[in-house]
Amino acid sequence: MTSHTKLTIGSIIFAIVLIAAIAFNRENDYTFKKTKAETLAATLDSTNFISKNDINEIIKNKDNYILIDLRTPTEFIKGNIEGSINIPAKNILAREYENIFSQTEKTCILYCAGAINANQSWMILYQMGYSNIKAFLPGYYFIEEVIIEGRKIDPQLIDEETPQFDYAEKAKPKVGGTVIEVEKPVERAPIEKKKKKMVQGGC
Repeated sequence: MTSHTKLTIGSIIFAIVLIAAIAFNRENDYTFKKTKAETLAATLDSTNFISKNDINEIIKNKDNYILIDLRTPTEFIKGNIEGSINIPAKNILAREYENIFSQTEKTCILYCAGAINANQSWMILYQMGYSNIKAFLPGYYFIEEVIIEGRKIDPQLIDEETPQFDYAEKAKPKVGGTVIEVEKPVERAPIEKKKKKMVQGGC
């Protein structure tokens, strides 16, 4: 099972719960047009997600795409892609944004700081029946550092399910850059207790 598959299966559970909560609180405001099975199948379809290789061309070719930044307004103000639209993930179903997601002339590309919000937001909008939505899971900071600033970063740093460090190696005590070998305690055989002899009596 790939990292993307594990991420999407975990996220879909959260998304379904969130959709159910919205339905409970707003009764007839929303109509869900996709079944759980259809949504799960779509999340496992890689064509619904933008690759790291394609995002650069998409940023350059804004005539065919709308870049949707799902981060908070504060994060967006600190740095953003020129021409992108800030729609915080928690507000994606607000009526004021419905015309953006429902239009069919351009494909909406969702991204956040990391993969989870982008994935969950895409699933919710897909469940609502929007068909021109794709998600870029590596997130804004990959775009900022690799595409905009041209830095090279470790691919593991944008994979939320891959440990960033070898924690066992880093836990070894060091002095002056030299690893100290910790002496293992000598294993000793357990001490057997001697049984006391019973005093035999006579008649």
